[in-house]
Amino acid sequence: MWSKPGTQSDSNHKWLARQLLHLGCGAGAFFLKDFPMVLVACGVVVGVLIIFAVILWRGGLGLLREGEGYVSGAVYYAIGLLIAMLLFSPEDVFVGWLILSAGDSASTIVGRNWPLWRWPGARRSVGGSLGFFVASLAVLCVGLAWWHGTFGVVPYARIILVSAVCAAAEVWTPKIDDNLYLPVLAALVYALSG
Repeated sequence: MWSKPGTQSDSNHKWLARQLLHLGCGAGAFFLKDFPMVLVACGVVVGVLIIFAVILWRGGLGLLREGEGYVSGAVYYAIGLLIAMLLFSPEDVFVGWLILSAGDSASTIVGRNWPLWRWPGARRSVGGSLGFFVASLAVLCVGLAWWHGTFGVVPYARIILVSAVCAAAEVWTPKIDDNLYLPVLAALVYALSG
């Protein structure tokens, strides 16, 4: 159930380890509320350096895709977050970071296991898109309730809009790694819809 038939790396669940790391890195978003954004940005850079040290030291640990070199998903993840941090408020970046960690991870996990069918003209699946949308809704509802201290002020319409726009954008991903643009897109849509 957890592997795509015919591939050595996927039969070893390496893709799942990448997605769990992707999801776990989202915990850093919760530092945005109480720490200066420049300090959180430094933490992102240090985190990527640590990931690379582990990858180099332990031969990748299966966290790199085949053919992926030093410019990997982790680098794009950090660059996307750093761009968002330069352009948007901490709350907007918080939304972008949660979308990147939860929505993008869920799309891969759900899409590989329950794809339903492929979108016309895209390499993504309807199941993956639904996983992205539902995970984004859930994590943003809980995350923004934590951010504001209550569920009473959570901007539900904005959450639905951001989740839908990012799920759609992820389907028709150009040749650019979605780790690079998803946090910026999510922060932009959230900021403009406020």
